[in-house]
Amino acid sequence: MVLLTAAAVVDFLVRLEETSASFYINLARVFPDKKDIIEPYAKENKKNSVFVKRVYHEVISDALDGGFSFHMNETDYIFDENVENLNFKETIDKAIAIEKKIGAAYANAAETSRSLMSDLPRLFNRMAQKREKRIEKLNELNDGDV
Repeated sequence: MVLLTAAAVVDFLVRLEETSASFYINLARVFPDKKDIIEPYAKENKKNSVFVKRVYHEVISDALDGGFSFHMNETDYIFDENVENLNFKETIDKAIAIEKKIGAAYANAAETSRSLMSDLPRLFNRMAQKREKRIEKLNELNDGDV
């Protein structure tokens, strides 16, 4: 499905945050010895979800929302959060792939909304940057530095 409005994009980004939170909760369940490292990612994703919704409601109006300033294909960013039958390295590789997809979704939302107003692209860019930092941390987990 192609996302054309701010409401559709924000709703989709919130769903990505919630789905990835579920992924990290499942990951912590499958690898309880890594729970202290993994669970904060789920909590942060839930906070991100609330933050994105809040900023959207503070800066966008229904009149602007109908402007069709976005053009994102939702299927480009869908991921499978299943962690069953994967070893820890495979799940971290999967987490990195998920973070890259979510980061790309935020970056695309920032780019396509640049003409709409400054607040949403700034928010989306900030969220994409958070994903880059998380990918670095996940790579450290894979390298055994954590």
